[in-house]
Amino acid sequence: MSDIAAILGLLLPQTFVEFAAVECEQSIHQRFEQQARRHADNSAVRLQSGDVTYTALNAAANRAARMLLAAVGDDSRPVALMLDQGYESIVWTLAVLKAGLCYAPLDQRLPESVLGGMIEHLRPAAVVAAPRYYGPARSLAASGLAIIQADAARENFSAENLDRP
Repeated sequence: MSDIAAILGLLLPQTFVEFAAVECEQSIHQRFEQQARRHADNSAVRLQSGDVTYTALNAAANRAARMLLAAVGDDSRPVALMLDQGYESIVWTLAVLKAGLCYAPLDQRLPESVLGGMIEHLRPAAVVAAPRYYGPARSLAASGLAIIQADAARENFSAENLDRP
C-alpha cells in the first residue's frame, strides 16, 4: 500500500491502522459492537449538545432494532428511512443492520410522486420517519405500511446486543 501511495505522491496518515482479515470479514454491526466493547466510554458521535459514547450509541441502536423487529416481525423486506443527517440516522442505520435487514434511504427533497414510485418499487416492510416527515410518510404509506417514528421512546426495549445475522 505504501509503495502505491509513494508512486502516486500520496501520504498515508500517521494514524493508519491495518485490520486483520478476520475483522474485516465481520458484518458492519458486528464490527461496530466490537469497537463499542473496545472503546466503550470514547466518543462515537459528536453533537452540538455533547458527545455520545460507543456504549450509549450501541444501546440506542439495540433498542431501535428491537422496536423495528416488533413492528415488522419476520418480514425481511427493506426498511425505508426518511431521516435527516444526524444522530437518529446513525442510530436507525445501525438498528436496521442489527435487525438483520437492509435499508433504503429516501431523499425527502424529491417530489412526492417520485418517492411514491420508490416506495411502490421497494415495497418496504416499514418506513422510519423523522418528526418533520410523518405527514409525507403517512401519505406514501397509505397502503398499510408500518410507520415508525424515529424519535419514539425506546426505553422499554432491551439495550443488549441482538444475535442476528
